Amino acid sequence: MPSLRVRSTASSVLLLVGALLVGDAIHGAVVVGTYPLLSPASVLRIVVGAGLLVAGYRLRTPPLPDLDSDGERVGGPPSEERVEESEYDPRLSPLGDATSDDAPDDDRS
Repeated sequence: MPSLRVRSTASSVLLLVGALLVGDAIHGAVVVGTYPLLSPASVLRIVVGAGLLVAGYRLRTPPLPDLDSDGERVGGPPSEERVEESEYDPRLSPLGDATSDDAPDDDRS
């Protein structure tokens, strides 16, 4: 069994190439009119593209939860401890020590 990363990459490539083939067939037959809609070139591109799309969807992998080094979930709803600690800290402000009282008055009258 290939690793999940290889399966995910193969799925993405198959989906991309399949979509490009179907799109090229529609573009060449309907939009530009290079060849008829039921010509072998158009039908072959649609059939092969649809097959690649089906194969890509079958190889798709479900997203994995984010785990830290201990195997515990990262993210999710915050615990009560984190909520209590998340008070405003002026040292972390991107404005530095500036307050609304320090702002220059706008006298453009």
